[in-house]
Amino acid sequence: MSRALIERPYETIASNVTASTATYAVIGSVIDARTASSLALTVVNASQTISFKVEAANQPDFDDVVEVKAEADILAGAVGTYAVAPAPYAYYRVQIKDKVGGTHGSAVLTAIVKG
Repeated sequence: MSRALIERPYETIASNVTASTATYAVIGSVIDARTASSLALTVVNASQTISFKVEAANQPDFDDVVEVKAEADILAGAVGTYAVAPAPYAYYRVQIKDKVGGTHGSAVLTAIVKG
């Protein structure tokens, strides 16, 4: 008995390498999850420890922002993650900042949004 592979539509979102700064800044772009059944993302940090958090909202301007992943540190050469299913909010964004002021990390965001 063979099993058929069930393919579901998905979108991959990736950012350029982004340097952290002394204050929180969005890495990559806002993730539109209005039609998503799930969201999984990784933040890969190449150098210097950074902090990251994930925020969500139902308004595209984030007037109703909610922090869905509290600030967490990512060591140099390590990965931070966040996943949710189902995705209860319409929009998500990831923010990074220096763990120690003036010591910048270099991070890349990758996300998979499944329909």
